[in-house]
Amino acid sequence: MEVRELEGKEKLVEVLQLVDALAKDVKSNKLQSSRLIEILQQLRVHGRNPLNADAIYSREGIRILAHYGFEGRSPAISREALRCLANALLLEKDMRQIFVDLGHGPDVAEKLKEENSDDEFLASRLLFLSTYDSSYPPMTLTWISINYLRTMLWVKASITCNLVYLVYHSNCHFVIAPRRLAHESYFSEHPSLSPHPLAPPDFRFSISHFYTKWKFANSKGKFVYLPANHTCILPVTEKLVEVLQLVDALAKDVKSNKLQSSRTFFRYLSLCTLDMEMQIPSLTLFSVPRAGLIEILQQLRVHGRNPLNADAIYSREGIRILAHYGFEGRSPAISREALRCLANALLLEKDMRQIFVDLGHGPDVAEKLKEENSDDEFLASRLLFLSTYDSSYPPMTLTWISINYLRTMLWVKASITYEPIHIYRHSKRFSKAKKKKLDKMDELALSETLKLMFNITNFYPHRGDTFSISIPHILKILSRIEIPTPPLQAPVNYLINSLLNLDLEAKKSKHFGTNPLFPKFDQNCNVDKMINILDQAVAMHKPEHLETLAVPLLTLLRKIYSFAPEGPRKYMEWLLLPEDDDHDLPIGQSNTLSSRLLRLSTSPVAPSLREGISALMFELSGSDATDFVRNVGYGFAAGFLMSHDMPVPETAKEAFSSNTSRGGELNPNVNPITGQRWDAEPRDTGPEMSQEEKEREAERLFVLFERLRATGVVDVENRVRTALEQGRFEELE
Repeated sequence: MEVRELEGKEKLVEVLQLVDALAKDVKSNKLQSSRLIEILQQLRVHGRNPLNADAIYSREGIRILAHYGFEGRSPAISREALRCLANALLLEKDMRQIFVDLGHGPDVAEKLKEENSDDEFLASRLLFLSTYDSSYPPMTLTWISINYLRTMLWVKASITCNLVYLVYHSNCHFVIAPRRLAHESYFSEHPSLSPHPLAPPDFRFSISHFYTKWKFANSKGKFVYLPANHTCILPVTEKLVEVLQLVDALAKDVKSNKLQSSRTFFRYLSLCTLDMEMQIPSLTLFSVPRAGLIEILQQLRVHGRNPLNADAIYSREGIRILAHYGFEGRSPAISREALRCLANALLLEKDMRQIFVDLGHGPDVAEKLKEENSDDEFLASRLLFLSTYDSSYPPMTLTWISINYLRTMLWVKASITYEPIHIYRHSKRFSKAKKKKLDKMDELALSETLKLMFNITNFYPHRGDTFSISIPHILKILSRIEIPTPPLQAPVNYLINSLLNLDLEAKKSKHFGTNPLFPKFDQNCNVDKMINILDQAVAMHKPEHLETLAVPLLTLLRKIYSFAPEGPRKYMEWLLLPEDDDHDLPIGQSNTLSSRLLRLSTSPVAPSLREGISALMFELSGSDATDFVRNVGYGFAAGFLMSHDMPVPETAKEAFSSNTSRGGELNPNVNPITGQRWDAEPRDTGPEMSQEEKEREAERLFVLFERLRATGVVDVENRVRTALEQGRFEELE
């Protein structure tokens, strides 16, 4: 059939119509074979130029062509579709990654079984193009399912083959190459060595024109074969092979459903060194215990703790398989093992988070939150949290969770109001009798739930009211939990963080009769616990750690102070602002909480901490600059006030002379700069200066002030110059 080449809009419309016809036939299966072949031939002609052929050069176009290429009703249909695919991958490198992501590696490998040149050519070209572009890492070939492809390609005798994996024991490199090229190169460099026992004496290969130049590389005594452009090297270690075998076993079981939980015995291909001198391993059959699903998943979890050489896990296909067992596992034990592997993958490789999102498992994870046990709570909350954590993704990635659905899963009706089931379940463990330390699993689960709550309320502030019903349960846990050492660690820091975005003032929520922050039996109990945690944290944590750990607590205290009743406000001022005893030494030099906070407010390694402490002290001083200076001294106050463009009292003394202290009395006996009482300052016990010494010292000061005035930093009056200008200066003989 002769196909007329089209251009411009006419071509664009025709290509769209042809692809649409194929897309409809994928479901209906009504087109005749002859018509299908005609459509594919037309698409092949139009696809020779990507311009105005967007329907082919798209994810949907590649998917449809792959469907007919690997599931065609006849070899002719299959080959026409694969020719279209090969052209698309050749002309547009972006299509190669799409083809990889669609997971058709095993289908291409299956094509290599066909003993005819057409299928050999098309399958080899597709595999080659998927590894050719240097912008993709060499490990893109892992999706082919190495176990499967290796079985297809290894030969035991003089049987023809296309590609082989040559395995070299020095850090085990698999090199994809025509076997003759590799062996001829190797043995030409080592004429004393005999050929490999498995090298067939007679074979053919059809893709050698892809590899026009090969070279032998000797690096630190380790022999590997490299193609000149380094595009097809597949580095292999023992771990990589085992991970591939494990994932391959899971992939097969997804369809066959034959793996048992208990161990059995089976035979499998493994690496075994045949010649220690040559260090060329081969594939050998071993009879070993066959792990059940749980054992396989446990091994994958161990291997997945380091992404290096665990590419089969850290791939779209690996995430898909693990999610299958995580959400459709035959037992809770299998499901949890798979979810642990998933959680590790999402934690260690942020790219896996987007893959997990794209696979659409949000509702499955939300469903897991219905389970009232800490194992499922921990895993489900962690997966949801990690899917929202990376800042390179927009916050709206959470939309796939379906917030309404997630909310329905999280809350259950108890009495008249809704209560968050997991936080409520944890809070019931704490009685008034004694402080309690959570079990490790309960602690991890609570921490993940609190982290998830913070992220959701951070990205969706309007949802804060929905979660505000958990406030009394969070406060109950916080007030009764045993404070760890050091204090700002899980779950205490997550309890504090989770409160930040909730409706603490109860402006919108109507869940409570009285504000749970200030219970009637003791309005100060929650504030006291938070300040106690702050006190211990300042004493135990280093400033650089407090930079991230303590700022949320300081922010929470500021937020609470802004709407607290009179009693708790006075209580916070009493605990956090310097008291009379602090004035026995210069402010900030005693060992009280306020002094330690003031010392941290000048820490050079913690700018956020400095800002948080100074802002808290300023607000505790009624957000008044004069009171602020009076409370903490001019030295600690000046920097904060100037950085926020606030008017600083004209003189330090003004703060102490124009306002009353917290006791209601004037306090003129305090040094306005240091904050220390005058009578407590150390006395100068040395001899008094003579008149001449005083004059020399005054002259030095005049010179210094003149220099400062010249720089424009300060504008001071030199009284000597003024007297001279006014004619009041008399020179004595």
